[in-house]
Amino acid sequence: MKRRDEVLVGIFLTVAAIIGLLGTLWLVRGGLSSGYPLYAKFAWGQNLKPGQPVLLAGVNVGGVRDVKLRDDGYLDVILRVNDDVKVPKNSVASVKPVGIFGDATIALTPKGPSTISFAAGDTVPVGLSDTDIQTIMKRVDSIGVTGQRMTKAPN
Repeated sequence: MKRRDEVLVGIFLTVAAIIGLLGTLWLVRGGLSSGYPLYAKFAWGQNLKPGQPVLLAGVNVGGVRDVKLRDDGYLDVILRVNDDVKVPKNSVASVKPVGIFGDATIALTPKGPSTISFAAGDTVPVGLSDTDIQTIMKRVDSIGVTGQRMTKAPN
């Protein structure tokens, strides 16, 4: 094999690997998925990233398209909701922790039955978020301190 052919094969494989990597990242972030955008403004994002799921009543209905930090410290989040899903107008959005590795998801929770739905481009009001792992650990720590006091009291 000629030296020139080896260089061309190397360049071809490098370009193919780069295209494969970028294509995979694009697909993971919902590149081929259609849907309409909804917006939300959060004070705390809890490691929220593009590509993470959007849940409506616990069912995956889309993904996070983009997360931008504003100058005032809030996060502007663009949600992509599947075309076949209608989000009730009385729903609120909240950031929920998923698993023990710090991942998060956006949960859209309806506050009762509603026949009116959000339209593309609407802003979803923000509700209360779940407690995070730090809050749970503080409570466990305080329970441990109380248990120590109780065991030392009879002594």
